[in-house]
Amino acid sequence: MAHDDDEVWRALSNPVRRFMLDLLRDGPLATGEFVSALELNRYVVVQHLAVLRNANLVLVERQGRRKLNYLNAAPIQAIHDRWVSQFTQPWIAALVGLKGTVEQSHLDDSEHAKREDKAIG
Repeated sequence: MAHDDDEVWRALSNPVRRFMLDLLRDGPLATGEFVSALELNRYVVVQHLAVLRNANLVLVERQGRRKLNYLNAAPIQAIHDRWVSQFTQPWIAALVGLKGTVEQSHLDDSEHAKREDKAIG
């Protein structure tokens, strides 16, 4: 599994490849469409696509002579589940606790103000 993660991290480490994945969010693209969108030569685009395919981030379907490239977000979700989500849980718990503290403080202030109004009036 670590090897698969390494390939995904390697693929995501390059800004051109991240942009290619962004383009694929809108739907599949042929290799030539990448060449036009990126304004890079075909050889460079094919190399980047090979890295994305090796990481299983891009799946290819042949339609006659055309190769359509599709985004496969499952490896990114796996990275998120393994590496990102574990770090967000403590933050979420802290924010929920802070919200409760602020709300309780607001209620306490409100109760205090009501008691002062009754004492004055």
